[in-house]
Amino acid sequence: MLYGPPFAIFYAVMGLPIALWADRSNRVKIITVCIILWSIMTALCGIAAGFLMLLFFRIGVAIGEAGCTPPANSIIGDYFIPTAIFLDSEHLQYVAQRILDLRKRNGWFVTKPILPGSKMQYR
Repeated sequence: MLYGPPFAIFYAVMGLPIALWADRSNRVKIITVCIILWSIMTALCGIAAGFLMLLFFRIGVAIGEAGCTPPANSIIGDYFIPTAIFLDSEHLQYVAQRILDLRKRNGWFVTKPILPGSKMQYR
């Protein structure tokens, strides 16, 4: 209940006004404020004493995280020419997929020492 709908709703809803704010203001300062909010709310999630406190802190995490993506994409767009952005995002997507493939293929190296009784077998 706490990890799905409240986070997703506030992440989606708050992303739009923050993106409009990023178009009209200093994007680096917006990212700074959002990262601070995100970090504080994440830390507060660890000390939440009840359902409503954790709900409030998770909503704060969503708002902080939602405020980082639009200004960051805008800043990246300013640094690259349009064709370079296309190639760069394509390259980053390829690299991310290869990293995930390596994790799936070689994850047993990490999990075997942590879970010595696990039934995972290599080959």
